[in-house]
Amino acid sequence: MSKALLVVDVQDLMFSGKLVPPVAEHQSVLRKINWLIENARGQNQPVIFIQHDGAKGEFLEPGNPAWELFSDLKRIPSDPVFNKSEGNAFSNPELGAYFESHNIQDVVVVGCASEQCVAATTAGAIERGLNTVLVSDAHGTWGTQETPPDEMVAQQNELLGKAGASVQATKELVA
Repeated sequence: MSKALLVVDVQDLMFSGKLVPPVAEHQSVLRKINWLIENARGQNQPVIFIQHDGAKGEFLEPGNPAWELFSDLKRIPSDPVFNKSEGNAFSNPELGAYFESHNIQDVVVVGCASEQCVAATTAGAIERGLNTVLVSDAHGTWGTQETPPDEMVAQQNELLGKAGASVQATKELVA
């Protein structure tokens, strides 16, 4: 049985601030994600990147600069990248096949956006029967008019914890 880090939708659009403001606390979230990436590699755990494919004409249309994985991620060429066009990364059967072929039973989820793809992917991992950790301080969002980003992150931590994820802070996971 092995463990993997799943980095969801950390793309240029969400973190660079070039086309839209970056997610709240983007520098802190990115720093923690990179810390978790280094920690996973140090334990010989796979680091898997998820990249959202938007529709034609959208910012996240494949090939657009905003669609690229954010350049400040500590990604190496051998890290697998799986694309998706729905919120749940496990909607791509190739990701499920990768987990099965590598006997991955434990997954740590980080990324963007908290209430969208991170929530859907975390729920998808739980539904697959994976031991799922949501890193409470390593996922980000813009929030909404009604709900500021910090409240949105806290809400998702609570909801996904009740759904079966183990919600832990970065410092609890890094050796």
